[in-house]
Amino acid sequence: MARPVMGPELVDGLQGEQQAKQRLKVILKQLSGELTVAEATAALGIARSTFFELRDKVLQSALAGLAPKPRGRPPRAADAEDDAAELARLRLEYDRQLTELQIANVKQELRLVMPELVVDTPEHEHEKKKRRNQQKRQRNKRR
Repeated sequence: MARPVMGPELVDGLQGEQQAKQRLKVILKQLSGELTVAEATAALGIARSTFFELRDKVLQSALAGLAPKPRGRPPRAADAEDDAAELARLRLEYDRQLTELQIANVKQELRLVMPELVVDTPEHEHEKKKRRNQQKRQRNKRR
């Protein structure tokens, strides 16, 4: 035995205002041929032109709701405040790294020009050790 056909009765299970549900039921009945346009306008108590506008609005909303949507989570809309804060943070980080680079360049120049004045720091010792290891590897490759 087949299920009974439920058309406009499905509207009762939807969430929304009672008046909106009644309008939707009448529009669905008119679309299915159960009611004529004259009967639908009389049931809703509206003018013929208003009924056509309402029906078009319902159909347009249904069509928009059935349009394919991109898969996955929609992209997060970034706030202007978030963007400004992120930009300020990135600028500070850039300035800090630029200062570190300039200091490193000055230290390197001092090491090259006046090696007798440079006090070896743990960082410098580490660099020297890396250089020595690289030189050893290069010598071993030549053999």
